[in-house]
Amino acid sequence: MGRLLATLVAVAFGLGLGAAGLAAFFAWGSLPALDGELRLAGLGAPVRVLRDELGVPLIEAASERDAAMALGFVHAQDRLWQMEMSRRIGAGRLAEVVGERGLPVDRFMRTLGLYRAAEASLEHLSAEALDRLAAYAEGVNGFLAQRSHPLPPEFLLLQHRPEPWQPADSLVLIKLMALDLVSSWRSELTRASLLDRLRPEALADLWPPPRSDEVTTLSGPAQWTGDVSPRSEPTLPDAASASAALAGALLTALPLPDNAGLGSNIWAVSGAHTASGAALLANDPHLGLTAPAHWYLAALSTPGGTVMGATLPALPVVVIGRNEHIAWGFTNTAGDTDDLFIERLDPADPDRYLTQDGSQPFLRRDEVIRVQGSEPVRLRVRETRHGPVISDIMTRATDIAGEGRVLALAWTALLPEDRTVEAGIGLARAQDWDDFSRAIELFHSPTQNAFYADAEGRIGMAMAGRLPLRRAGDGSLPAPGWDGSHDWLGLLPAAENPRTPAATDAGFLQNANNRLVDERYPHLVTADWNDDLRARRIVAVLDAATTAGEPLDTEVMRQLQNDRLSTLVGDFRPWLAAVPSGDAGTARILEAIDAWDGAAMPDRPEPLVFQAWYRSLVRHVLADNLGDDFAAYRGIRSAAMRHILEQAPDWCDDVTTTDLRESCDDMAAAALTSALDELRAAYGEDWRAWRWGEASQARLAHRPLDGVPGIGRIFSIVTGTGGGDAGTVRVARYAAAAPYDTVAAASLRMVTDLAETGTLHVILPTGQSGHPLSPHYDDQTGRWRNGELHTLEIARPAYRGRSELVLSP
Repeated sequence: MGRLLATLVAVAFGLGLGAAGLAAFFAWGSLPALDGELRLAGLGAPVRVLRDELGVPLIEAASERDAAMALGFVHAQDRLWQMEMSRRIGAGRLAEVVGERGLPVDRFMRTLGLYRAAEASLEHLSAEALDRLAAYAEGVNGFLAQRSHPLPPEFLLLQHRPEPWQPADSLVLIKLMALDLVSSWRSELTRASLLDRLRPEALADLWPPPRSDEVTTLSGPAQWTGDVSPRSEPTLPDAASASAALAGALLTALPLPDNAGLGSNIWAVSGAHTASGAALLANDPHLGLTAPAHWYLAALSTPGGTVMGATLPALPVVVIGRNEHIAWGFTNTAGDTDDLFIERLDPADPDRYLTQDGSQPFLRRDEVIRVQGSEPVRLRVRETRHGPVISDIMTRATDIAGEGRVLALAWTALLPEDRTVEAGIGLARAQDWDDFSRAIELFHSPTQNAFYADAEGRIGMAMAGRLPLRRAGDGSLPAPGWDGSHDWLGLLPAAENPRTPAATDAGFLQNANNRLVDERYPHLVTADWNDDLRARRIVAVLDAATTAGEPLDTEVMRQLQNDRLSTLVGDFRPWLAAVPSGDAGTARILEAIDAWDGAAMPDRPEPLVFQAWYRSLVRHVLADNLGDDFAAYRGIRSAAMRHILEQAPDWCDDVTTTDLRESCDDMAAAALTSALDELRAAYGEDWRAWRWGEASQARLAHRPLDGVPGIGRIFSIVTGTGGGDAGTVRVARYAAAAPYDTVAAASLRMVTDLAETGTLHVILPTGQSGHPLSPHYDDQTGRWRNGELHTLEIARPAYRGRSELVLSP
């Protein structure tokens, strides 16, 4: 707190204000009022906001509309700056606040048109959904209007005041989440960039097909209805290789999110295998770590029922959670919902492009980006029939692309008929599987695996979101846009999405971003399934427990969420164990690795040695072949590395040593030598003193103040992760470019037993508040690190003696 006060004093002096009293005023006056009575115009009746020991609100309202308005109010109380950043990033208006460093993001977002898409979707929502969004906006704006004291510190430090909240500000957050979770167009660009360097069969080694024993969530015939048509066979568009240089340049130029590690774990256990007889549900979404956390916990109670769980500041719904009857959660499907199209310009008129029906004019719009401290920047955006021309963001794109070509993006999230927010409204009211299914069918983007559990012991799942139906191809490479050969034919009806109906005898269902369906499902979900590292461990534990007849409860679920036995280690340790010992020091390290149980515990050196070796192995095997493209491809890449070591060993030959032919054993040995050299330089000669937990600290970065000298350390949070790696259920992923700090982990952990009415076991990596002076800024961090859960209860005793705020009309 002292550092923040000193910073505010410096700002006060810079503004010519009286610093002494002003600093104290800002320090405490900017904290929200949590007790007493405040006016909130538009309410139909008074609303009570009770907060428990961790500041989690219970909102007691006379109607769902009043509850949404109060939720907007408390979101603004605790997370106003986070909400401001989200809507400005989505609208491409970040530079208005942070100056020129926000321009790359603004150009990208304006070109995509995320905010325009959010505004367009308003016309497709029901009257009830529009009213819910309006009520939420009234709550946010009511907070802004009634404040007579300072806004949170970020507004002062950046000398910024927020504008009134609009319904589209809420909807653009859904678009941002879709952008964070989509990975296919990065893969398309990477593949296309590599076409200049690799033969098609070598390219296939980097994205191998699923193994025959790969864990598949719906391994039996999935349930779907209606007419289905066989999926089209993948093709290699001739146009893709012609634009490889453009693809490589776009990977560098576009501010695409690095979504390595983004995903989730989820499993549901039917009542036949639980101690209570009701179903259990456990969910932990994996996102980039931020301060404050992505999620905000809340409970809303109205005469129509109670809903509790994780909300997203900016949205008027509980995204992940439960009511009295059912619980629900999500993992990312990683469905391929976007395609890049190579468009040919009309040789006779560069303001037009070619289609199968002849030449068409680009749709154009001029954007003006205001920049704090600088002159406005003008941006010309072009769109084709497929979508925005994203190659226009690059400098000298025409020279890179080759004469007469541009790249346009087709993406379901840009389509106007997005009713995802209505799915959240429906889930809160759902009483059974049919209600759940109807709500999920309103979900548009991003594609998610939606899991269901109920008090009667039933469990089920359905894929949520809309998939494109392609005329040809599998979406893995940029496709020709001028002849219609790879155009979309529409969207797959939601009723035909993969699903399995709710049942009491289902045993368990799980997904950890592994393959959802096998080849028997007739539609293309994606050509690039994620690995099954975490899924294999989850299946092994649950299968053993259910087979043994062990009654499962929430404590068993919590323990599994914190399981740190690494499947990645299990897959690749044989290659490390086969390395010749060499010197005595290396021999002792290899002996320890051989005796190690494979658990990525924070107080052990073995996980650090393994991670350093594996990262080095990826570099030794791939970097010489991929050259400059290695930076775009590198990462854990466990499926590709396993395929190469077992079935494509030619990759292990170092192409820079023409007089030698190296084997994969040679690469494993060289990787260990390099890794140990790096570790000794970083952590000292005594390998016994190395600790995985010391190396894999988690930095929960504040946006945008992380990294600002003297300020960033106040707003960002640094903590241990409690262990784990990319192959453990308790996931902890590091960035490939900057090991070994954890950048993605559980952004939320939730466990619920449907027999425990009005109870949810949950934790965040930070706290409820986004204000660094609040006691609830990081009061959940220690529990999150230690694998604990907070019990959120609707019962009044949990809130007795805590704060109570009454919002009156």
